[in-house]
Amino acid sequence: MTSDDPYDHLVQDLPQDESEPEDLPPALGGLEGEALQHFREDWRQLGTGQRADLVARLRKEAQENLALDFAAVCAIASEDSDPAVRTQAFQLAGEDASPGLFELCLRGAADDPDPEARIAATEALGAFTLEAQSSGWPDQLQDRAQRALLANLHSERSPLGLRRAALLALAYLTTTESEAEIRNAYLDPSLHLAALEAMGRNCQETWLPYLESELESDDDVVRLEAVLACLEMEAERLVPSLIERLDDPTEAVRLAAIHALGTIGGDEAESALREAERNADPSERAAFREARTEAYSRDDFFGLRELPDGEQE
Repeated sequence: MTSDDPYDHLVQDLPQDESEPEDLPPALGGLEGEALQHFREDWRQLGTGQRADLVARLRKEAQENLALDFAAVCAIASEDSDPAVRTQAFQLAGEDASPGLFELCLRGAADDPDPEARIAATEALGAFTLEAQSSGWPDQLQDRAQRALLANLHSERSPLGLRRAALLALAYLTTTESEAEIRNAYLDPSLHLAALEAMGRNCQETWLPYLESELESDDDVVRLEAVLACLEMEAERLVPSLIERLDDPTEAVRLAAIHALGTIGGDEAESALREAERNADPSERAAFREARTEAYSRDDFFGLRELPDGEQE
């Protein structure tokens, strides 16, 4: 944004401490009443690039401080005439995931005329399906999200990016429909990688044999996606297969396996990380160290204990 951006100082002055949301400048956070009307008027005076940049910057602030509430800005930006602004608005809505933005994202996923904005709205629905599943939203709301995602997944007019976004957002729901769609996508070459990612998001034991098999794939991209799904699953059963990937010929796969083993933790994972670190390339030793620290501390309150060999966390 230019130096005369009327909201530049407000973005810069946003509080960094999540514990102090009351310090949020009212012109951007929790807009309502007269402040909301003033913002609408000022919004119309901004150029397209300024509007998109403002929403992008608010998204960054929302990532860093979960207490910030930009729902009103999302609502205004989602109705913008410029698709780039609407795309940013849906992405900001996905960071917020407050119930009040659910309808906004549903409409965008179903009706936005711009492909990128529609994908962004569909991806944002993933934040809502995750919240719905973890917080026990009413079945009727979960059903509405599922219907919208299934429509995008099956429409003949949906580009591949939209179908992929719909599958991944759907994967957070542990429903028979979600499981069936992941299985179908697994058999579809164009969605095979997305299906592996969806398995990780779905976190059901039924996917463990699939991931164990894909960890042996000849395709390094497939192996990497499988390792990342294992990281999401955090299932101890996957540890032996992940240990084998510590010797993977592809660096990205090795690093992902190191991280996954640290995330899963347990004696077997920790021991394997320690053994592999002894012969590791110097460039990877920091990753081993970080993973071992995480693996060793998972079962301890705040991880405050002494590591083997006198190493301290």
